[in-house]
Amino acid sequence: MTLTGNRILDPIIFIVLLIVSVILHEVSHGLVARRLGDRTAETAGRLTLNPIPHIDPFGSVLLPAMLALSGAPVFGWARPVPVNPRAFSRPTEGMALTALAGPVSNLGLALIAGRVLLPATSGIVADLVWAFGVINVRPGSLQPAADTAARRQPHGPPVSG
Repeated sequence: MTLTGNRILDPIIFIVLLIVSVILHEVSHGLVARRLGDRTAETAGRLTLNPIPHIDPFGSVLLPAMLALSGAPVFGWARPVPVNPRAFSRPTEGMALTALAGPVSNLGLALIAGRVLLPATSGIVADLVWAFGVINVRPGSLQPAADTAARRQPHGPPVSG
């Protein structure tokens, strides 16, 4: 993805936008779980926009940076938000809604970027808004399978982005 034409700056911008998107995705899972009665993510300090608790050093920083700098397709992951299905009054429905929260948040961010922000911007700001929208479409479309795998194997690295 070329934004500025700068081989160093473009990957950095892309990674920052990707990290913001992934964090909002993970926080969305935790917020829905909390709303449905599970306070596990809140107790673990994961209902925050601070990136530090969400970052997996390899999956959130090192791998995306290496891929971006090499020109390869970029992907990565954050630490999955902990969820306790037993805390839900209806565990199956609670897990389904919690799993859907992340992809729905990504699609919502993409729609806001493309339909609200993009028409009101121009130049480099429009390019950044467009990139943010594109980044959020990808996790929104790929995340359900990754979320399912992450819930089955909570210690494995789910793919986002």
